[in-house]
Amino acid sequence: MESKAVVPQPLKRHAALQSYSRDHHFGLLLVWKLRKGCRKGIAAKRMQDYLQCSLQAELLPHFRDEEQFLLTHLPAGDDYANRTWQEHAALEQLAASWTNAAATHEDLLRFADLLEAHIRFEERGLFSYLQLQLDAATLQQLEAIDRTAREDVDSQWPDLFWLDNQKK
Repeated sequence: MESKAVVPQPLKRHAALQSYSRDHHFGLLLVWKLRKGCRKGIAAKRMQDYLQCSLQAELLPHFRDEEQFLLTHLPAGDDYANRTWQEHAALEQLAASWTNAAATHEDLLRFADLLEAHIRFEERGLFSYLQLQLDAATLQQLEAIDRTAREDVDSQWPDLFWLDNQKK
């Protein structure tokens, strides 16, 4: 008789982590916008400017929240926490490398790939792991943290390059 591996059912996202998943949705939209802009041949500088604004307004605050509110509940040396810290640092370093230089389409696509892989790791691995590791009281404390204030970069950004057909 052939044995079949049992695949665990995905965990329903605990309310304490739902705001982080919503942030991830916007991160995946950023990935989509960068890739679409590159496919359309939009000038890399236009996309770089948008990425830098999104990084300051959305991504870095999200990273800091995860590091402060989630990762601190895991033991020192935890593999999931270490990977999360390392990926946050890699994304920040890549974007910082363009502070005094222009990013290329290849740079922006590399950033998009890294961000997507990071988000997928957190959604499929870290968050499920946290839900199993943290006790009910800790999850309840995390749920009480108000993370609703999210800056909407798109409503204020004048250059919606992902909708543009001009390469400027």
